[in-house]
Amino acid sequence: MDKRFPNDLECIAETILSKVNINISNRFIVGIAGGPGSGKSTFAVKLKELINSKAKSDLTQIFPMDGFHRKNIELERSGLLSVKGAPETFDVEAYLSMLNRIKLGENLKAPIYSRETHDVIDNALSIEPHHKIIITEGNYLFADMEGWCDIKDTIDLKIFLEVERDVCEKRLLERHMSGGKTEAEALEKIKRVDMKNFVLIAQTSKYADEVLTG
Repeated sequence: MDKRFPNDLECIAETILSKVNINISNRFIVGIAGGPGSGKSTFAVKLKELINSKAKSDLTQIFPMDGFHRKNIELERSGLLSVKGAPETFDVEAYLSMLNRIKLGENLKAPIYSRETHDVIDNALSIEPHHKIIITEGNYLFADMEGWCDIKDTIDLKIFLEVERDVCEKRLLERHMSGGKTEAEALEKIKRVDMKNFVLIAQTSKYADEVLTG
């Protein structure tokens, strides 16, 4: 269990299970948002594991927003590769369309983002009939910017992870350097892109059903 949010995880898992009807086609969508480095992916995995353990069934699947990064070749052509991770570097229309299809009960293959190749892999994630709970996580899920503002209305339970800026910066430095950047390159990425997005995302916490501080 996530050591930062143990009680919250337990309560949220119970709440989600109490709201899910496995006998209907529609799925229950949980959205986890927060700034870069706030631990969204880790929290999503722990929540999935806890729900499935309680249900004694593979009810839950994770559907990350990161799978809808625009591919590197497209970002290069449009001159956006240096700000990868900013709102304009995602295909929000494709993400929202697939999220709606999933919510309505469609079974499909979704893209994922590879931390090894730093690019998108198409059709790598299976959403299957027994997946009645979908956890989607990403920076901008609750944003009210044009193109993004409809996402939050698709989500049944909105969770925001509020983590101190310096904690996120430390995690991002480790992430970028483990991904191949020098310390100088990592610090520049954090300053120019990550922390600019961090400020933008922090303003969206007001739309969350639950704000967890860790």
